[in-house]
Amino acid sequence: MWYWFLKYHVESEDIVDSEERKLVGSFFYGTLSARMFFNAFLVSAGVFTVAAGVLLMGFGVNSETVASYAHLCGLLAALFNALMWIPQILVTYAFGHKGALSMGWVLASVIMDVAYSIYLSAMGMHWSVWANNIPDGIQTGILLVMLIWFEYRDRQRGLDDFGHHLENRANEPVLATLLTEGSVDRAEFTEL
Repeated sequence: MWYWFLKYHVESEDIVDSEERKLVGSFFYGTLSARMFFNAFLVSAGVFTVAAGVLLMGFGVNSETVASYAHLCGLLAALFNALMWIPQILVTYAFGHKGALSMGWVLASVIMDVAYSIYLSAMGMHWSVWANNIPDGIQTGILLVMLIWFEYRDRQRGLDDFGHHLENRANEPVLATLLTEGSVDRAEFTEL
């Protein structure tokens, strides 16, 4: 949840009216929604921590009540994991390009979710302990397939990871050098 807050909280107002923002809607970008989300996270984390402490002190570590609460927390973790990747999938789909996402990182996430779930299951852990990784693995798998498709399609079209034509970007280092040296006026930059 902290990841969501940092990812979708916009400090700069220069992208308020950007096309990308219009594509994915204002919910993920508003400062108010980011603060509300973060506050809801803090309150819910505090409530669950206090409840766990009360149950542990009142019933002891090996009680059935504490085990039931732990299973409930495992189910809630599965629910939150099921929701966690939806904003990233929607934003990536709306942009239609890979952007700065790393396919290696997404692939590693899928592999780790599968391996960790199998490992915990093989150890004989209750299903509520390892089941929360399954929605995460499915959604990162969806994101990985989407990234592979975008990468393939963009290479066929001659586009970079952000949807820009590669032939137009070949002169960027030269132009940046000329702008820094002062050899080219910034007004002329758009003409080049």
